[in-house]
Amino acid sequence: MPCEPGLLESYAKDICSLVESFSEKDPAGKQSLVQLLTSDAPAFCAAGIRVLSSAKESPGARFLIYLLTKEKLLTAGLLDPGTSTIKDATSAARVIDEMGSRIQPALEMALSRVLKSRPTPESAAQAMRILDVLGAIQTQNCWPAFQNELMAYPDPAVRSKAALLIGRNIRNVAWISRRLMDKDARVQANAVEALWAMDAADARPVLMAALRSQNHRVVANAAVGLYRTADLKVVETLLDMAQHADPGFRTAALWAIAETEDPRFTPFLMELFKSSQGKMRLAVTRALSRIRRHEKAQMEKGAVQIRVSEAKLMPDGGRRVEFGLSLPGGEEISSMKPTEFALWEGGRLIQDYEVKLPNNPAAFVVGIIAARFLSNSDAYGKAVEESLECGISLKRPDDWWRVDRYATEAVAQDPNAPGEKTTLPYDDALVTQELKARKGFIADPVTLEKALSTPVPRERAAADILEAIQRQIDAMDKSSGKRHLFLFIHTSSVEALDDPENLKRLKPLIDKEGITLHGICPESSDKCPDFRNLCLSTPAGTFHSSSVDQIASEFEQTYRHLLNRYLIDYPVPAKAEAAPVILQVCSEYGVGRVEFSLT
Repeated sequence: MPCEPGLLESYAKDICSLVESFSEKDPAGKQSLVQLLTSDAPAFCAAGIRVLSSAKESPGARFLIYLLTKEKLLTAGLLDPGTSTIKDATSAARVIDEMGSRIQPALEMALSRVLKSRPTPESAAQAMRILDVLGAIQTQNCWPAFQNELMAYPDPAVRSKAALLIGRNIRNVAWISRRLMDKDARVQANAVEALWAMDAADARPVLMAALRSQNHRVVANAAVGLYRTADLKVVETLLDMAQHADPGFRTAALWAIAETEDPRFTPFLMELFKSSQGKMRLAVTRALSRIRRHEKAQMEKGAVQIRVSEAKLMPDGGRRVEFGLSLPGGEEISSMKPTEFALWEGGRLIQDYEVKLPNNPAAFVVGIIAARFLSNSDAYGKAVEESLECGISLKRPDDWWRVDRYATEAVAQDPNAPGEKTTLPYDDALVTQELKARKGFIADPVTLEKALSTPVPRERAAADILEAIQRQIDAMDKSSGKRHLFLFIHTSSVEALDDPENLKRLKPLIDKEGITLHGICPESSDKCPDFRNLCLSTPAGTFHSSSVDQIASEFEQTYRHLLNRYLIDYPVPAKAEAAPVILQVCSEYGVGRVEFSLT
């Protein structure tokens, strides 16, 4: 049913306008569409399929499908190259299927007729067309009835297309693995591609077997499949394959690298571009373009903030990098693949590394120590309150917090004063038996908000920051969970924290209880060099010296990083000198990059 281009454009424009303005209550739209159909059915069919290829679900689009189906034009138009391009046909089929119109039975009947006819180049082309359209929709119970005939069809293009579609739909690893014994490499390659959407554990053995094939297409498809299972070792395979003696393997490797869309390959491709020519240079350019488009798209999603807490040389010469991730908007980072990280040391791509991903970090036992500010207008005091309010929104239900205040002024205490002596750092109105049993730790966010908003009586505050630390350590005793102690340092406490004798007594207690220290110090005060070193000596410990207006942000980012911690270990060649390291993240959450030194 061929249609002249000018007439097709005119009909498509009219149909599109009628579909968009269509109303079930207004018969004029229906009548206009019927009149267009009656005036020239072939042109209406061709234009209707083009309109449906980009249509959104609407009453007008559904009525257009109804008209084409009623006049027995829809299936014929989708399968006729003279009526619709394969791109329009597959897009229209997908839209029609998503709107709930069943076109699968008609396509199955068409496929059955072709398979029963005498094989010719024309019938093979028609079979390919039907398979393309079937592949665009969500088929149900379609392939068992046809798989034997399709896999025995004499045309290899039909068999290879069938191997891909049947493999994707029946999801049977044994069936797919048998296709690797087919005499045609295209069938083998497409069967391997069918594994891409399957469970990694099931697909991996077959992908590993396919990686040993002598055919470059099969190997390339296996490499892409393994990459999608987050197999890091396939990076080295692709780099080696891109430098293979056989140009077919080199071209296939560049195609596979483009499929990964992984920016780690960019430096390699840039160097390869300089030495390549002709078709090989074109393949390199295509790979670079696709990777850059993907990276740009990921960058538009936002910046992933990377905070390296530890980067050190191991006794065996290997490297260990511990870091946390966070997003500026505060969204949760629920999962990351090892392939979404890339490392370079001294400009050399690290190909062999192990990523340990966080898996529901254990509950935190969080101690927070801050000064008891004497004025509500104190800028530092406001920054501390803002930090804690933000922290409550990040606190998980199973995390326990205790907030201790310490005095910044010397106040004489009467040891004979009446009343129960307690180290609970809250007003009496908040103290319950449960709070006493938990030694002042609170999990309920409502109770915690009350504790933060209620002024702390002077007698409930610690005499100084050292006493507040001791109280927190005592309260943490026998508490289960990851222990973190945050200290908001007041200028009046700097001297005490940097006293060698005080730190000498403090360090064994911190080590014994397995506490991670986080110091936060206003920029205007002394930076507490000795206490800073103590904080950083604890596992994942931090120390921040920031302007007052940045303190809340520092606290928030530190807490977020605790929730999204990662560890990367990697070996290096024997006796390799330590060099600057670049860590890059390119993920569905966004893109991040940081450079640091090993210690």
